[in-house]
Amino acid sequence: MLVQLQAMNENQIHHVIYGSRRSNHYWERLVPNRNWNEIDKIIRLVIQTGQDQKYKKIFKRTKRIEGEPVEVVYLQLKDGSYKLSNAWINFEGKTL
Repeated sequence: MLVQLQAMNENQIHHVIYGSRRSNHYWERLVPNRNWNEIDKIIRLVIQTGQDQKYKKIFKRTKRIEGEPVEVVYLQLKDGSYKLSNAWINFEGKTL
């Protein structure tokens, strides 16, 4: 599967890296400095090789990386590219 993530703005990137007040995304468990380029590589790997699940009206792909359950929520567009909705390490075993 070819991974073509659409460009994300700074707010979207910040949300993926840090989560929200109520939800830590736990990237520091795999990327201690939370470097976006490293997180982006992990997200692409999960999209390429993870297992799909239907998630509401979009998709969630999951893969264990270094023992950590990484989840990527995305929408596949008609042109075959992907629009990333969110991504996190499911450290607490929670689902949205």
